Amino acid sequence: MKRLILLFSMITCWMTATSQTYCTTGLYGTGCTVGDDLDGITLGSYSQSASGCSPNGYGDFTSTPINLVHSQVPYPFTASTTYAGFEYVGVWIDWNDDGDFIDANEFITYSPNAIGAATPFVSSILIDNTRPVGPHRMRVRLIYGAVVTASQSCTNETWGETHDYTVNVLPGIVGGCANSF
Repeated sequence: MKRLILLFSMITCWMTATSQTYCTTGLYGTGCTVGDDLDGITLGSYSQSASGCSPNGYGDFTSTPINLVHSQVPYPFTASTTYAGFEYVGVWIDWNDDGDFIDANEFITYSPNAIGAATPFVSSILIDNTRPVGPHRMRVRLIYGAVVTASQSCTNETWGETHDYTVNVLPGIVGGCANSF
C-alpha cells in the first residue's frame, strides 16, 4: 500500500510540474476580426507568415518547436501585421515553466513604436547560457493603440492577437562538447 501511495504521489507531482495552464481565453474583446492580426513572426531560421486571424484572437502554434542554441549572438526576431498601423508587440518566454509570464526576465522584447503592414517590428532575442535548456512557452502579443508592457501577457484588450510558440533551447556545442560559455 505504501508503494502505491508513493507512486501516486510521484505521478501527481510530475503531472503538476509538467502540465501548465496558460491564459488563452478572454485576451480580447474584439480580437483580430477587424484586421488587428499578428500575421506572422520570424525567429532565427523559423518563419511563419500569413497566419490570418485566429479564433478569439488566440493562436496555439506550440506543436512545432523553434530550436535555438545557446549563443552570445542574438537571434533576429520580426513580427508583422496586415493592419495599417498603431499596433504594438510584446514577447515573453516562460523560462521557469510555471504557467505564466510574470517572473523576472520573462518579458523579452517589445515595440516602443507603433508598427503596421508597411513597418514590421524588428528586434532580437538573446538565448545565452543563462537560459535553461529545454522547451519553454513563448508568447507574442499584438495590441492595438498602446505600447505593450511586461504586465500585459494575459490582460483583456479590445483589439489584437496573441500567438503561443514552443522555444526549444539547446546547449551550445563547441568541438563536439557541450559549451558552458
